[in-house]
Amino acid sequence: TPTVEPVAATVGQWVVVEAWTPANTDVIGELLNDSAQEVLRPEVSVALYNAAGTLLGSSSSCFVSHRIAPGGVGGFQCAISGAQASDVADTRITVEKGFARPDSPEAAAYITTVSILQTNWLPAGITGEFRNDGDIAIDANSVMALLYDTAGELYAMVTGFSDVDTIAPGLTSTFTVGGISELQEPADMRIVINTRVNTAAAASAPT
Repeated sequence: TPTVEPVAATVGQWVVVEAWTPANTDVIGELLNDSAQEVLRPEVSVALYNAAGTLLGSSSSCFVSHRIAPGGVGGFQCAISGAQASDVADTRITVEKGFARPDSPEAAAYITTVSILQTNWLPAGITGEFRNDGDIAIDANSVMALLYDTAGELYAMVTGFSDVDTIAPGLTSTFTVGGISELQEPADMRIVINTRVNTAAAASAPT
């Protein structure tokens, strides 16, 4: 059987924003899969420089979408300690191929299918509901909400978790994303659900 080599996603919109913690900066953005192949666990690293070309800080421990389907959009968030967003003149973002080939046993853990059923922007946070459209139970680890203004420009990302840990086929879970109290209400938002196949369900599935 021919080996399918992994591909790297490309960077779409991105923005440098002040983090909640003083003297820290977040780089958030979109990851685009323009290929006909799954992108699984891509790795993102970011380096920030000032106008003099001095490195302000870097990070390769970024929060990244588990899986980006062909033609799909994922997200990333990289926290840079000790850098002020106002000092940043140059941002260098590198996206590496994921750890698993799409034809490898590891890949099966991340090939899951969910549908977003609803989202709501509330004072307490973004809430919503999604459904497991696959045929095996999934663990929903985290939720990303990418926020866009009226011009379609990305300006923020906030994260949260599903309210149900393990979701059987056909069932749903609500989710909550906090940290929006200082943010303007978006004109549009993209919700990314990071899931993986439940280990126990995978072990008992027929082969």
